[in-house]
Amino acid sequence: MTTDSKASLDLDDNAYDAQKRDTRRLILISLIVALVAIAIGILAGYFIGVKVQSDRDDSDAKTSAIKQEEENLELHRKAVHFVSAEELKETLRYFTSVPHAPASKETYDQALYIKNKWLSYGFDNVDLKNYSVLLSFPEKPGEIIIQDGGNKELNRTVIDTKFLEASENDSRVLPPFNAFSPAGTVKGKLVYANYGRTSDFEELAKHGINCTGKIVLMRLGKTSRIYKPMRAHKAGAVGLIIFMDPEEYAKKGTSKVYPEYNWLPDSAVQRGTIKATSVRGDTLTPGYPAIPGIYRLPMDEAKKELPQIPVQPISYRDAIPLLRMLRGSVNDSSFQGALPLTYGIEMDPSDNRTVTLTVNTVLQRKVVTNVIGTIRGKQEPDKLVLLGNHRDAWTFGAADGSSGTAALMETSRAMGEIIKKGWRPRRSIVFCSWGAEEPQLMGSAEWLEEFSKLLYSRSVAYLNVDMSVDGRYSFRAKSMPIMDWVLADSAKKVQSPYGNESVFDEWIRKLPSTTKSAGLPKVTTRVWLQLSLTLADSAVLPLNTTRYWDMLTYGVSYFEKGFGSKLGALNVTLDDIKDVITDFKKASDSFEDIVAGVDKNNDVKVSQLNHRLLMLERAFIDNSPIMPGKPFQRHVILTPSYHVSSSYFGGVAEALYRVDQATANAEDVKRQISSVVYGIRSAITILSLKGI
Repeated sequence: MTTDSKASLDLDDNAYDAQKRDTRRLILISLIVALVAIAIGILAGYFIGVKVQSDRDDSDAKTSAIKQEEENLELHRKAVHFVSAEELKETLRYFTSVPHAPASKETYDQALYIKNKWLSYGFDNVDLKNYSVLLSFPEKPGEIIIQDGGNKELNRTVIDTKFLEASENDSRVLPPFNAFSPAGTVKGKLVYANYGRTSDFEELAKHGINCTGKIVLMRLGKTSRIYKPMRAHKAGAVGLIIFMDPEEYAKKGTSKVYPEYNWLPDSAVQRGTIKATSVRGDTLTPGYPAIPGIYRLPMDEAKKELPQIPVQPISYRDAIPLLRMLRGSVNDSSFQGALPLTYGIEMDPSDNRTVTLTVNTVLQRKVVTNVIGTIRGKQEPDKLVLLGNHRDAWTFGAADGSSGTAALMETSRAMGEIIKKGWRPRRSIVFCSWGAEEPQLMGSAEWLEEFSKLLYSRSVAYLNVDMSVDGRYSFRAKSMPIMDWVLADSAKKVQSPYGNESVFDEWIRKLPSTTKSAGLPKVTTRVWLQLSLTLADSAVLPLNTTRYWDMLTYGVSYFEKGFGSKLGALNVTLDDIKDVITDFKKASDSFEDIVAGVDKNNDVKVSQLNHRLLMLERAFIDNSPIMPGKPFQRHVILTPSYHVSSSYFGGVAEALYRVDQATANAEDVKRQISSVVYGIRSAITILSLKGI
């Protein structure tokens, strides 16, 4: 076994959010439930084409509706019961039998396997969708050389894969690298910048530390990997080295690591992308699908969007000789890690040693493949409930994302069993196996770009499982506020494997947990299955608007605690947001009363309610980007800030950050607050059934 496979080292913090993800965990188990992202903006739509039926006898209709509901519930229970741990194990064994890097022959073979399985399960249609995208690969391992003043080599480290089991010594395993790092050799003095946060570079500047022309050493975590090279380059660095500190990844000590424990051994290296372009997906076709006939940027122009300095990930063992070169300290104790030495910040002025970093990456256009399988709906075939997971992995991908792929396949198999019994969902269910997620959501982003207009009008929800298992502690999930209720209800319908309680009861009982996040694949699969069936078969969509009021109320309190002093200094308040939240509460309560009393046999009334439920999320999408350089980040409530720690009102937080940088003023902050107010007022209008 490699240190990068079943030890779950190919983690990805590409979408890291400091308030929502604890990077100190070894593995984050997440069932991420969100309304479909239309080209990265969070949007949802509804196909307005309801068939209006003639009047029927109410009692007969209700009897028929009740009977259909009972039949569906029984079929749902059977489907959940069909989920098999043995099937999951066998499926996971297949998908982890070989390395399957993005755009490789192996991941294409797996796509064909999935297509054949879905057809055998009775799916109505299965397509392979191909996209030719720009990817990054290592031609050979990177190197780090320490030399004295006379260029005599003192230490050479070749950054290659260390195999823990001979059975996984496979030449197809890529050497550790950061995707989209430029190739090259750079030489210079060494500086340690902690996690590479803005605050860390500010701390170095306070102590007169100049990074210009130097190679920066950073720890992984606390902030997204993709922003670390940007900040290092902005500070003048010529190269970047990133390592995983045992403080985060070997919390029980460096002697209690894999394979005896779940923590990372000293040879572990985390691969991952550092691509930080303004648009997800292919760099050559920003905003458009990478298909024939689409204009592609010249390579020289595209490279301007990619990282500008060589970047190399290393293990914490290989970080030790580098850390030993450093002296000095800052006042911030968080700079100290868990390795058995003092973490200095710069080399002594009299030290004539240098570090040479060589990165051997290459950019190549490759074809990536998505597998899209559809079970056509009976009553509302134009409305889509989507389930997705990525198929590729940096190495074997036992946790990320093959455990999720196993859950996706078992969910589809269970649905196939009830298809045999005559079941058809009310709405269409679309299964998506994404290709090349690891380099930066390539397959899913390109598919969204190709079908964005269709999805805008027809999508209901997107349910994703990335990693479905690590350990045996508890189920864990996240959702958009409007889906909290249906997620919880689905968890209540699935039995915990450890007793008489439901998965939901156990989940709540074991929260919070920052170090034992885990999930059984059978449990995750069953909840995922139950959730998708409920969304596909419910006459009135099981989306609850009152949870948004809860989240908005908490978000304002959270934001004021973090940014109240900055707002006060600008003589700016959140009072307008608070007032409109009160109005939203009234509109939400009134709407939920109508939902509770609706006649589910009245197609017109049901369609009106469903239309508003699906339009609600769209209300929070601003007409313009809320952050400079982020054209698709437009959700005024839940888009996180990129420069400061804020999970709510990211546009406001970014405006406050720009004020600190003297690139914005109080008026810019007020404009962002206005966007939030407008979004919430739009939501109130959507929930109203009185018309304009």
